[in-house]
Amino acid sequence: MHVLIVLLFGSVILFRRTSDPADFSSEGESFILQGADAPEPPASPEIADIRPETMAAGQASVPLQVITAMAPVTTSFELPASRMTMPSELSRSFEQRVRSSATGAGSGSTAGTGSGMGGKGGGSGMRFGTLFGKRVEAKKLGVILDVSGSAVPFLPEVLKQIQKDFADATLVLVDGCGMGGDSKKAEVDALVAGKAKKSVADLWARFMEFKKSFYAHGGKGSSHHAFEKLLEEKVDAIYWFADFADDVDANLAGKLTDELSEKQVKVYLHSFAGREPPEPLGELVKKVKGDVIKTKP
Repeated sequence: MHVLIVLLFGSVILFRRTSDPADFSSEGESFILQGADAPEPPASPEIADIRPETMAAGQASVPLQVITAMAPVTTSFELPASRMTMPSELSRSFEQRVRSSATGAGSGSTAGTGSGMGGKGGGSGMRFGTLFGKRVEAKKLGVILDVSGSAVPFLPEVLKQIQKDFADATLVLVDGCGMGGDSKKAEVDALVAGKAKKSVADLWARFMEFKKSFYAHGGKGSSHHAFEKLLEEKVDAIYWFADFADDVDANLAGKLTDELSEKQVKVYLHSFAGREPPEPLGELVKKVKGDVIKTKP
């Protein structure tokens, strides 16, 4: 409106009416036009007073043609709907970015999944597998195998099961499954190629496929030495395959139970003959929150 007023001031000439026409005289022949003898001057055109202070809002007396001629030209066009972003779309887009940022900054869990040496693993390094249908979880699995005559026929299938999910397990071979007796000072040595035990000579090469493999000397009562070796290797779970028909020293089993419990090592006893393990070993499994498997290979 201010721009319009300025333009009107610049383009409109304001006329002022004189109050009385002046008398005219001349030398020589003279004449005077006075009073009623003087003709009335033509009437000045009426020009609207368009000063800002005399204009009420919406009541300015401005000729329509002037307004029309000086009105700004407005060009209108339509924006294709496909190029327009509606408020609801902006809101959804913002919410998606917020959710994306929150997800990215989360505690990430942190526990991702991946495959490790055959078993399925979590972000903490824990791996999960199955042995004869039993779920076994371990970061590092230790294995004790009875290689006495009654157990040998089942060993090929046992090795297959272990290698499926825990190919990097640490292996200890024992002639039986007892604890105590004259085997208190038995040694545990690493397996050596070409020095196979006769009863399992055809499986010796397969034993050595594992990351580490040992043999506990001392006969059927040397199982506790196998446990001690595996604890030295810092395993966090032990799978023990045997028929559990040999005698077990309760004192040795009790001390072993305390040590396993303190180090939070789970024990899975696999009784391939289907019998319950001796009572000291049954208590051991309960205290370390392990399990007993009775499936026949």
